[in-house]
Amino acid sequence: MESNNNNNISHQGQNPNGLVLTNNGKNFLKRAATWTKFLAIYSFVIGGLNLLISLYGLSNPFNPTPGMNMIGVLIGLVLTVLPAIYLYNFSNKAGDAATNNDSKKIESAMASLKNYLMTYGIIIISVIGLFLLVFVAAAANPRGFY
Repeated sequence: MESNNNNNISHQGQNPNGLVLTNNGKNFLKRAATWTKFLAIYSFVIGGLNLLISLYGLSNPFNPTPGMNMIGVLIGLVLTVLPAIYLYNFSNKAGDAATNNDSKKIESAMASLKNYLMTYGIIIISVIGLFLLVFVAAAANPRGFY
């Protein structure tokens, strides 16, 4: 038991923050950074394609409500790209932190990851709330929305 305490003390002496990232931890962080960068770039591409397709649809002369369509496109773009920005920032900072043993970058990467998860949490809560609102409105009007 004493040898365990001595190891912990020696690690704390090397790192004043008390956090030691092993080689396995660094490898996991690098892999996570690689995959999150892929997912972020994928989200940017999907958001851009969505915008291009929607702009093409706006040029359709038979589109009865181009303004409403554009509002929906902009909302969808924000919901796609904003979390992707946080995820991309995490991937860059986490990769740098794992490569350079930089605890400040790890802290900054974790802040970006927190923002990403919080943004998606807010989006999910909002969608659930919207579904509940539509459900209550439909239940209140049994004849439907005609």
